[in-house]
Amino acid sequence: MLRATKEQQSAIMLDLAINFADFMNAINLLPKGIFWSQTFSQSKAGFYGVIASGLGFYKLYKAAMWLVCVSWMSSTLVAYERHFDKGAR
Repeated sequence: MLRATKEQQSAIMLDLAINFADFMNAINLLPKGIFWSQTFSQSKAGFYGVIASGLGFYKLYKAAMWLVCVSWMSSTLVAYERHFDKGAR
């Protein structure tokens, strides 16, 4: 049985929240009479848009921070290896 890690679970929940907010906004923009289209006030439609965008930016921020950490670790490792390669000669 496969189990998702806490990190994977939080990433899935973040994706669900983003998709839910986008879905609510998209349905509201359809022509009148389809589901609940055009029933939200401007502030409610804006709220769902801000939530989706904000969570999307947070997701990008987390990915960028991971990339920065990996880049820093690899450059530190290269510098460490260079330092000890010089000392071995």
